[in-house]
Amino acid sequence: MSAAENGSVATLKAILDHVDDSDYINLISNTGFSSLIIAAAHGHVDAVEHLLDNGAKADIVHDSKVTALMYAAAAGHLDAMKMLIERGEANLEFKHTNGGTALLEASTAGMYDAIVLLVESGSNVDFMDDDGVNPLMAIAAQGNDKAQKFILDELKKTKSEAELKDYINLYAHSGGSAVMFAAAGGHIECAKELMDLGAEINAVARNKDGYLEKLQKMIAEGQVQEEDPHVDGVTALHVACEGGHLQMVNVLLEAGVESSLIHLDDARRSPLVLAVSGNHGEVAKALVQAGADPNTPYVDGDGEEHNLLFDAIMVENEEFAQILIEKGADIYHSDEKKVSTLLQASHRGLTDVVKTLLEKHAANGSKGDYVDAASEDGITALTAASSEGHTGCVKLLVDAKTDINAKDKDNTTSLMAASARGHFDVVSIILAAGANVNEQNVDGHTALMFAYNGKNQVETLWERYNQFVEEAKSNGESKEDVDDNETGSTIQEALKDHTALVDLLIKSGADQSIKDKEGHVASDFDFHPDTDAEILAKEARAEKVKDESKNEL
Repeated sequence: MSAAENGSVATLKAILDHVDDSDYINLISNTGFSSLIIAAAHGHVDAVEHLLDNGAKADIVHDSKVTALMYAAAAGHLDAMKMLIERGEANLEFKHTNGGTALLEASTAGMYDAIVLLVESGSNVDFMDDDGVNPLMAIAAQGNDKAQKFILDELKKTKSEAELKDYINLYAHSGGSAVMFAAAGGHIECAKELMDLGAEINAVARNKDGYLEKLQKMIAEGQVQEEDPHVDGVTALHVACEGGHLQMVNVLLEAGVESSLIHLDDARRSPLVLAVSGNHGEVAKALVQAGADPNTPYVDGDGEEHNLLFDAIMVENEEFAQILIEKGADIYHSDEKKVSTLLQASHRGLTDVVKTLLEKHAANGSKGDYVDAASEDGITALTAASSEGHTGCVKLLVDAKTDINAKDKDNTTSLMAASARGHFDVVSIILAAGANVNEQNVDGHTALMFAYNGKNQVETLWERYNQFVEEAKSNGESKEDVDDNETGSTIQEALKDHTALVDLLIKSGADQSIKDKEGHVASDFDFHPDTDAEILAKEARAEKVKDESKNEL
């Protein structure tokens, strides 16, 4: 057997010349292989020929009843196949324990030349195995359109147009048809040819003849691995969507699968749910544009239910969000923390989505408090957009008459949120819209205090940066060596913005004498060169001593 695996005719000859037992050549291993099967599976035609000439039987098999011809066909070893058929007179219709022939093995492997050789040698193309699978289904699943055309041409020789259509629409015991198998693999040309010949594209798969029981037994015995549980009720569109095959989905949509578009399988999944669950965004877009329900909820692997529009906004997929809104998605959805679609879009700076949401709300009569709907923390869309500095979103919300002075649970306003992070343009818009510049939060802090504190943080960063540069210089490094990313200029620009923001608030009437709950006024939050610089210097010296002590250790 080892000689057969290596294709060594000389070794085979030497062994057989010294063996008197005529049955020796046909011995089968415990794993089900004979020398002939091994040689054929590896395509060693000379070894196959020598074994046949010395008494090897072409159709000798183990318990599985898989022949040498089946192995050669599955691997596409044409010369070995010819030798087995012509010299070994292999039985073309011999079936293994699951009812498959060499032709089905070649079809399952997508071996076109092997398929042609077998059919031209007399193999029957019109049969099915014990799972109800025929060669056409196996080829469609592999996506070999050339082989599929060949098989269909053979079938046309013995079947009328109506009979061929019926044959194409046969179902395996799993419930799948040839076009479903093609769709599942995204094999467009195979699917198109089958559709042209009358394949039923809206057919629903239903297992039969004990398929599930057989499958469970095979899983229990370790013969197959359970990846995804079998689900009845799927259509060609379902399986194409599950596989994320966009072109295949478009072909089916163009062919007219309106009923499949809204059909739920036995697990209550629509094609859209399968596309979204598989993270196939482009497929999901195509389905919604074709008429799939944009309000379809889906449940993830952890059992959590999701809203398509909210999730599209969450992952910042603006195009999909726009399509969902256009097709009628519920814009008033909010999550378990009362975060609305508008709040989420504003927080993420999706200006076009915010614009569309506001337009849709206006078209609905501007009912309710959608624009100012707050989360459970009291945050509104304006607060979220202001905090992140999304100027475009802020403008849209102001134009939509949002409450400029709305407060969160800590009484923080949008003006405070924008001031804290130095968003000059946003502060300008909010002030122009009438924001109360002297509002105080629960700690008594005003927008000016937040602005000074932000400026303080940037100036502190600037001082630390300068200390770093000076230390590098003392170590012989140039400023360019330690700041190749222009960190210094970036900090300076930020400091300029924060300083301008403080000035803007003061000019807009910010009261510098207001005290917070601890008695501090706004200027107390500013950077104080003498005291703050000395503190930073002490920190730097302490850090240096710490580093030196580490070096000593």
